[in-house]
Amino acid sequence: MYTFSFDEARKKVPESTLVFYPYQVTEWEIEYKPLPFMKLRTEKKQLISNLTKKETSFFEWNTDQFIPFSNEYSNQVLPKCYSEQELMEVGSHFLKNNYLHKRKVWSYPQLTLIHSYFLYIPYLIYQKKIKGVDKTVILEPFTGSEDLLDKYKEVRDYLNKQEVII
Repeated sequence: MYTFSFDEARKKVPESTLVFYPYQVTEWEIEYKPLPFMKLRTEKKQLISNLTKKETSFFEWNTDQFIPFSNEYSNQVLPKCYSEQELMEVGSHFLKNNYLHKRKVWSYPQLTLIHSYFLYIPYLIYQKKIKGVDKTVILEPFTGSEDLLDKYKEVRDYLNKQEVII
């Protein structure tokens, strides 16, 4: 279980509320034949799946920036909506479609799951004055991206359920 560092951003906005989006990173080995007269090729690809929103995409990130996730924050993780079996089915379907329809390989790709791990992306929620009106915003410390919390229904609903007053 890993996360990104959020200490610097937390120092800038000490009155913020911290929440984590749960992701699962899976590494796959794909064996396929590009053309009928070529040998089998083997590639490794990583997928990242948002376990709350049920979204999956390719993952190409340097893992040197990860830090271990502390269990003290486990009560601040958004709920997971993916089952482990559903996640594996969606991941293999995503890869097969990519290789068959976008890469247009000759043979049906053979997939093998190598390993997986959880990644928790931190977000800070706090009040900010925008055009003279107090608004609740969500900040992703790693990228510095900031947006209105109203656009993230699942986070807002989670905070209301937890009775967190922002």
